[in-house]
Amino acid sequence: MSGTPWRVFIARLAGVAVFDPNGDQVGRVRDVVVSLPGRSAPKVLGLLVEVPGNIGIDGSQHVESALHTHVDSPGVIHMEADKPFSATLGEFFDVWGLALGPDRIGGLKATKDRPLHVFVNGKPVSDPAAHVLKKNDNIVIAYGTLDGVPRIPDTTALDNANGTGRTPGPCSIGKGAKKRTKCFVDQK
Repeated sequence: MSGTPWRVFIARLAGVAVFDPNGDQVGRVRDVVVSLPGRSAPKVLGLLVEVPGNIGIDGSQHVESALHTHVDSPGVIHMEADKPFSATLGEFFDVWGLALGPDRIGGLKATKDRPLHVFVNGKPVSDPAAHVLKKNDNIVIAYGTLDGVPRIPDTTALDNANGTGRTPGPCSIGKGAKKRTKCFVDQK
């Protein structure tokens, strides 16, 4: 069976829990980054992992941290309190119970071959824990190679959390495979 190609059904990975080496859940698979090098076999470069919902929320005690995430908008950090306040990305990671620093996220420690990269609104950040969170910040944390990693991810979840969103709709390639049709439909 050495001539039989491997088949992976990537769509079945969407939503699967992702854990760091310490066994802490760090999110769920949102997408897979794949390289298509001409006639060679496709190569998986990494996973896009979305921050899970219910960080900072204890439903059994009816307690909600001022920094938290919701199940209906995973990947979006909510900052809600009686009075305006400022918070850092490191403080959110403290609520989550995961380490964050210039060379570490959760149980993953950066190395020469697997560096940690953090981008806020497309710009590199050297000390992610010290980054003061601002409304509509778009944050990407990448561990390892940057091949195929978006510096600014899709903003659909953020837009939906702000009430200005659009819901995913059918997406296809137009005639001649040169023009992409509209991939989102406006919410009414």
